[in-house]
Amino acid sequence: MNLYLAMWVRGPDRNNVTKQQMEKNKKKAIEVAERLNKTIGHYYNLIVPHTDSILSDIDRKWLKTKDSSCVQEAMDRCFELLSSCDGILLFTYGFLSEGMKEEKKYAEQKGLFIYEADELTDKILEDLCLALLDFECVKT
Repeated sequence: MNLYLAMWVRGPDRNNVTKQQMEKNKKKAIEVAERLNKTIGHYYNLIVPHTDSILSDIDRKWLKTKDSSCVQEAMDRCFELLSSCDGILLFTYGFLSEGMKEEKKYAEQKGLFIYEADELTDKILEDLCLALLDFECVKT
């Protein structure tokens, strides 16, 4: 089962985000992915758009140009990655970005497993594992 990790890249700063802040936001997502992989990685394949080379290229282009078409290009790539998934994990850290809202809407329309939380705590990780088990039991 493929699970897509949705976390923001530009975040609350939106168009005013700096390259350093984007890198920090991506690093946070990668740390969350590593923690998830330690717990559920034996059973689930995690798709992490923050490590995708095509999205990194789009991000670099956006930082140079601030061209709004880059945002749609990035979303198209995210939807492409999400289309190969059975579920989406949204970690908002206090902010649900427009991109994350669109990814969630896409997942809802496709009937995918959806799990949303503010952050990844031990309690949330336990709850996520139980939710995944429930989803798989209902699916079979």
